[in-house]
Amino acid sequence: YSQAETDPLIEELRNELYCEPYDSIEWDRTRHLVASMDNYSPIPTFMKFAQNCLSVYENWKIFRPFRDAIRKAGLDFCLEYMRAEDLQTNFIDIGPVNKALNMVS
Repeated sequence: YSQAETDPLIEELRNELYCEPYDSIEWDRTRHLVASMDNYSPIPTFMKFAQNCLSVYENWKIFRPFRDAIRKAGLDFCLEYMRAEDLQTNFIDIGPVNKALNMVS
């Protein structure tokens, strides 16, 4: 996760998926945008506030050591969980999508 900026596969995906250069996208301005066909209910004000707070948490350098430790613990937990699922299901898992995502991780 920490090496995503230098991963050639991530770079190729960004070039393929976005209509404009990834680095030029202003993510703060697009945070609350939802396509009209997907907007079944408006985003509540509290959710917008929570998203803004999480953005501050993600971007302020003062939170970096804490954020990185929590993220590493979460990723370690997910990997352990996927390995346990592989062992318990004899590497079949619960479906093809699940197995594909496990293989990518």
